[in-house]
Amino acid sequence: MIRALLLITLLAGCGLERLDHPLAVARADVRAVCQGDDHQTVVHLSALDSSPRARLPGIPGEEGACLTELRWSVAGTAWKVQNGELVCRPPCPYDAEEPLDCPVDVTFAADHGFSVTLAVVNDRGETDIAALPFALTTGGTCE
Repeated sequence: MIRALLLITLLAGCGLERLDHPLAVARADVRAVCQGDDHQTVVHLSALDSSPRARLPGIPGEEGACLTELRWSVAGTAWKVQNGELVCRPPCPYDAEEPLDCPVDVTFAADHGFSVTLAVVNDRGETDIAALPFALTTGGTCE
């Protein structure tokens, strides 16, 4: 019981005391790109684990809650979309049986350090962001 209260108190400090804001979760299948990659490596980005309402693990989501916008952006290098959309605006409500995602495949010039950001907006207009920094590598498989 004490552990559960401690966990709830700790997570409350992370903003989970308010359950009206969304939770952005950005994933990439590749997190390091060769410096000077020049758009050779395709990186798959996914927002699949994002949620319209932040919640503690094991707590079911609010019925009828939905994400109304998922938006990808890149800072620090040139990039190109190979497949998918940078902005998705699903209808609300949407079919809760199907997982919601806004997948996109991108390539990067990788001439400088860079990061990818996912911003999600829920049906109450609340926003959350998640950033993915990418490492630039040299040598090894980059040659």
